[in-house]
Amino acid sequence: MAEIMDNQTGAPEEITKKDVTKAYLRWHFANEIPHSFERYLAPSLLYGMMPILKKLYKDEDSLKAAYKRQLLFFNTQLSWGGGVITGLMSSMEQQRAEEEYEEKEILMQDDLMYNTKAGLMGALAGIGDAIDSGTVQYIFIAIAVPWAQQGSPLGALFPFICFGLYQVLLGVFFARQAFTMGRNATGLMQNTGVQTAIEMLSVLGLFMMGCLRETM
Repeated sequence: MAEIMDNQTGAPEEITKKDVTKAYLRWHFANEIPHSFERYLAPSLLYGMMPILKKLYKDEDSLKAAYKRQLLFFNTQLSWGGGVITGLMSSMEQQRAEEEYEEKEILMQDDLMYNTKAGLMGALAGIGDAIDSGTVQYIFIAIAVPWAQQGSPLGALFPFICFGLYQVLLGVFFARQAFTMGRNATGLMQNTGVQTAIEMLSVLGLFMMGCLRETM
C-alpha cells in the first residue's frame, strides 16, 4: 500500500541491479542503430535507460528533462564505456530524482552528470578498443584458425559467438559494478591491479598474433 501511495505522489521507485542489467542489454543491442552525426550514440543510451528514468521521474517535466540530459552527444566503446557509463548514469539519475522529490539542494547538477559522462567516454573507449578489438578478438580468432584451415564451420562460428558473449557479459558486469559504486566507479579503472591486467592482456594479444603469423 505504501509503495502505491509513493507512486501516486511521484516518489522515485527503487532501482535494482536487474533494472541496470536490462538497461545495459537495451543499450547493447540498440547500439548504433539510431546513430546520428549530431548525437552519435546518445539515442541508444537513452533507449537503454528509458525504463529506469520512467521509474525515477513521475513528473512529466522532470522526465523530459532527464531524457534531454541523456540525449546530449555521446560516443564510446560498446562494453567498457557503455557498461560503466550506463551503470554510473543510473546511479546519478537515482540520486538526482531523490533530491528533486525530497526538495533538497540539487547536488547532481546537469553539468556534473554530463561532464562525468564526457570525461569517461573517451578514456574508456580507448581502453575498450585496445583490449576488445585489438586483443581479445584476435585471441578468439587465433584459437579458431586450425578449425578454419580444416574447413570446419567452427573456425567461423567460434570467434563470432565467443566474442559476442564476452562483450555482453563484460558489459553487464561493468554496468552492475558501476551502479553499485556510483561516482567512485572511475577508481576501478585506475586501480593498479586493473592496469596490470590490461598490460598482461596486451602482451598476450601480441603473443597470440605472433603465433597466428607463424601458422599462416
